[in-house]
Amino acid sequence: MIQHPTNVFMEVFEPSSLVSFESAPLPGKHMTRRKYARIQLAHSGVLTPSSEPIDDVSIREISISLTLEPLHFGFLPGSIIPTVLAIAMAVVLGVQLASRINNFLLTISSMAIEEAKTERKAF
Repeated sequence: MIQHPTNVFMEVFEPSSLVSFESAPLPGKHMTRRKYARIQLAHSGVLTPSSEPIDDVSIREISISLTLEPLHFGFLPGSIIPTVLAIAMAVVLGVQLASRINNFLLTISSMAIEEAKTERKAF
C-alpha cells in the first residue's frame, strides 16, 4: 500500500459569499441555511518508499471518504440527538426535584415561623 502524505483544507461558505464564484445568480439563495464547502487536497511530502513497483495511476489515485451527517428538523445533526435528550431529561427531572425540595423547605420554614411566634407569645 502506498501512503500519500496529503494536507486537507476545507473552507465553508455562506451562499451570499459565493457571488464571486457564480456564473448566474440563483433565486432565493440568500434565504437558505445551506452552506457550501470547498475541499482542497495538497501533496505535502515525499512518497513512502516501498519494494513494489509504482505506476503513474496509483500515484494519482487517492481514495477519500467524506461522510456528511444528515440534519433532523433541518438544523439538528443526528449525533447531537442523544445529548439533547439527556439535557431535556435532566431539565424535566431537575424541575420536579426542585419543586419537591422547595415544598419541603417551605414546610420547614413555616414550621420555624410558627415556632418563633409561639416562643414570642410565651415571653
